[in-house]
Amino acid sequence: EYYISQVRKKQQIYVAANTIEVAKYPFPAEKRTKIISIGSFKKYKNLGNLILAFKQIIDKIPADITLDFVGNGEEEGKLTSLVKENGLEDRVIFWGRKESDEDIYPIISRAIVSVSPTQAGLAVLHSMAFGCPFLTAEDAGTGGERFYIENKVNGYFYDGSIAALAEKLLWMIGHPEQNIQ
Repeated sequence: EYYISQVRKKQQIYVAANTIEVAKYPFPAEKRTKIISIGSFKKYKNLGNLILAFKQIIDKIPADITLDFVGNGEEEGKLTSLVKENGLEDRVIFWGRKESDEDIYPIISRAIVSVSPTQAGLAVLHSMAFGCPFLTAEDAGTGGERFYIENKVNGYFYDGSIAALAEKLLWMIGHPEQNIQ
């Protein structure tokens, strides 16, 4: 509706929703122990904020919960350095780039939530297709995928600050029954 409202000739525009195809996998009922981020490591995604938020809650969450990154990219060195600087090597896992659902499924099937701090792109749809809620900032950059998130229904928004991200993660970990899609 936003894009249509911005053009003069409304009858000449059609907005095709971005989408992906995901193979059908059962979503297991086993305990979820991962906070995941899927996608390329780009500066504008502010993935370092996720590491810093995780650091804030690490002493308040069960020891089996990990922060897992699926992807690679230009910010990988900075992210791994940030993990080391904060002594999180035992709780943060870098899986590398995975493109097939078969490779992603074992990771996302154990996910409490999929997070991208300031970017809500195709990872929103990919996560939801696997039944995993998505968490991003209220003003996240997007190609329209952010509009698929219904706050507190199939995903969550936060105000964009590291403190609010940490608070939302802590709440989600403490309320797993609320987050099974």
